[in-house]
Amino acid sequence: MRATKNLTELLGYKGKLFATFSDSRVYYNEEDLFIITKNFGREGPVGINIGPLPLSSFSNEIEITERGIISGKTYIAFDDCDFWDQKIEVKIPDKICEMENEVRIELRKRIDPILADKIDNLIKKEEYERLKGLGPGLTPLGDDILSGMVLINKNLKDLEIESVFSKHLFRHAVKNEVPYSIMKFLETLNINFLKKMGSSSGLGYGLGIIKSI
Repeated sequence: MRATKNLTELLGYKGKLFATFSDSRVYYNEEDLFIITKNFGREGPVGINIGPLPLSSFSNEIEITERGIISGKTYIAFDDCDFWDQKIEVKIPDKICEMENEVRIELRKRIDPILADKIDNLIKKEEYERLKGLGPGLTPLGDDILSGMVLINKNLKDLEIESVFSKHLFRHAVKNEVPYSIMKFLETLNINFLKKMGSSSGLGYGLGIIKSI
């Protein structure tokens, strides 16, 4: 099982089931989300990939203790987890800007071309407020782009994001904390890591990073 390092700092976290997907369960404590997933691409900045464990073994509530995670009759000891550090030093690879066209082309395959043109135009004009809540996806896409942008450009940190899921990604990006897929992309510059994070979320997040440099 692979978990974010910050779980060991969340002693006392008690969350209730907020959303359920075929490969994930999302808990919320009115402040932050906690994601349990079996999917590589859904690992956010706070959560755990449970590997072979069934999602059905987790109840409607979850608690993080000093030594592990409790949910119903399920207990996961931190000693059994492989931790990775979700907090990165923002040292952007020199060649990342060369990937802009590749990321944009892949993103355009997944969204309405008129929407893609609108997003490009808003970014060009630096009308970032109008990106909020724009486009498809749970997050949605405009918010994903802003999360990528604020990772680099902290001048955007005071933007008010509405979606609970988007706010989760955005607030952690302000603290330089990223989903696993984004960390791997920054390490390798392999676009496949972006493509594994939702239908368009990872590509949007990656585009936001590139456009902020």
